[in-house]
Amino acid sequence: MSDYESDSDDPYLINAGLPSGNYYRIRRAIIRLEQKDLDLQTKIHDYQIQNQKLKEKLARLRVKAAETDKLEARFEKISSHLIESPTTQNPYSPAK
Repeated sequence: MSDYESDSDDPYLINAGLPSGNYYRIRRAIIRLEQKDLDLQTKIHDYQIQNQKLKEKLARLRVKAAETDKLEARFEKISSHLIESPTTQNPYSPAK
């Protein structure tokens, strides 16, 4: 046995050039890829939840914006009536 083989306890690493060693590395690669896939699926799920929350928030903001626009239009209408009203005319302004 070589020094490398005697130091290692992993039989698959000892047989690195043989099919059993290749099988081990392939299995480890598959396990790593499956774990990465699981992590990515979890991230996708989290992003989908976050996206749904943001869509709901956007819908609420659009409703509030529409309400604000209505209130602004109403305020402008009331303001123009008050300005044009003879009872609210400035007494110091020249008479018409």
